[in-house]
Amino acid sequence: MARAKRASDETYNARRRAKRALARLDRDIKNGKVKRSRQITAYQQELMQQISASYIGRNATPSKLSSAQQAARALDKYRIGAKAEATERRNIMFRANFKASSSGSGTIPKANVQLFWNATKHAWAGRGRDRYTAIQRYYGTDDLQDIFNKVMEANKDALARAKGLAGSGFMGDTLDPASALQQAMGEGVEADGNYPNDFMAYVVPVYNVE
Repeated sequence: MARAKRASDETYNARRRAKRALARLDRDIKNGKVKRSRQITAYQQELMQQISASYIGRNATPSKLSSAQQAARALDKYRIGAKAEATERRNIMFRANFKASSSGSGTIPKANVQLFWNATKHAWAGRGRDRYTAIQRYYGTDDLQDIFNKVMEANKDALARAKGLAGSGFMGDTLDPASALQQAMGEGVEADGNYPNDFMAYVVPVYNVE
């Protein structure tokens, strides 16, 4: 009688599939099928980080097991299948890079990440757990990178202010959830320019990307 599958089996299989996907991507880069870019490098680094996190090691505590299983789920989410089409590949890489950038390790500035979620909040809030899918449905396109680019284009003023704040050392005030603007936004108060150190006061909601 075959033994029942264990959680460690699923983690091992997710890790093995991810390693195959990385090896396939390396071959495609070497063969000229895929052009290396900062986003691809960030994607590879994120996948390798999740592979490392998926190892339980000895003395498997419940906490270590939970972390490994979470990493395995991330590996399956961000793994690019052999038959994935171009848009699907771009979206997977974008999501992985966006996740890494949220913690400061991707290629997208954290200010841009925060701006994107704020400018598209009407498209994803209350529309399910997967924000990306909700955003794709709202804007009627599957290309997440294109949506992101157009949201950034519509928010040049906010981005310029964010860049200026970063250079002056005030960006921490802007990103701090305890800042006056963040608290006001959480209470549904409209920003009125009274928060000079908060570039988020200048974010413009984007209702279409045509």
